[in-house]
Amino acid sequence: MNIVVLSGKGGTGKTTISVNLANIAGSDIALLDCDVEEPNSHLFCNNEFTSYEDVGALYPVIAEDICIHCGKCGSFCNFSAILCTKKMNIVMPEMCHDCGGCSLVCPVDAISYETRTIGHIRRGLFNQEQQFIDGILNIGEFSSTKIIEKVLSQGLDAKHRIIDAPPGSACAAVETVEGADLALIVTEPTPFALSDMKMVVEMLENMKIPAAVFINKSGADETELLEYCKAKELKVVGRLPFFKEYGEVYAKGGLLSSEFPEVNKLFVTLWRDLVNEA
Repeated sequence: MNIVVLSGKGGTGKTTISVNLANIAGSDIALLDCDVEEPNSHLFCNNEFTSYEDVGALYPVIAEDICIHCGKCGSFCNFSAILCTKKMNIVMPEMCHDCGGCSLVCPVDAISYETRTIGHIRRGLFNQEQQFIDGILNIGEFSSTKIIEKVLSQGLDAKHRIIDAPPGSACAAVETVEGADLALIVTEPTPFALSDMKMVVEMLENMKIPAAVFINKSGADETELLEYCKAKELKVVGRLPFFKEYGEVYAKGGLLSSEFPEVNKLFVTLWRDLVNEA
């Protein structure tokens, strides 16, 4: 079973929920961090990484002695990775999204491809016994989907996978959520969080992925949030109160479900409900 933990914006508590779920879910679990632009699940992992693997992406190389400078490749590229002139072509590898279309439109087969490293994935253990995999996108890169694809190809032998997704509803989140059995939307009882959550709900509806809601930092007025969840038939499966003590433990890299019995009970119940929901 694949449970993806996501949110409309950063800072709502996706990682808090992901790592604490993994902490109580048993040994046959894989924890995957697909927030590859800023992964932080590893901060709660007390073990060293055991392996690293580079992730590459293709980019076009144009043979100028063959090219007839028709400009079709540059016109085709929606990401402006190829700038064509009458005498030469300029390729910007960092802009390329590795779609392969430029070679398809070239009338003289002047385009080949080379590989460059855009980031890497790391493998290790979480909580001494569970598989842990995350990915890191190199600084300056535009597209993270290749690394997310690689992370999602790991841990398939585990009974359950808990996947910490990138925030929002852009390409990276869509790539992470694709094929999930259940999406757990983490939100806060604030107008800003609710506004961004609505975009995530729309994305999940379009992808036909079942979802549930977890309210983090609860304690403020939840009326508007609960009315929206009711209108969308979204089940609220848990709440984590906004306590200073919780924030202090989290800031030190501690697991709330290990430090506070009431939080442990909360996540044990949450895990049971999620398994039954999926």
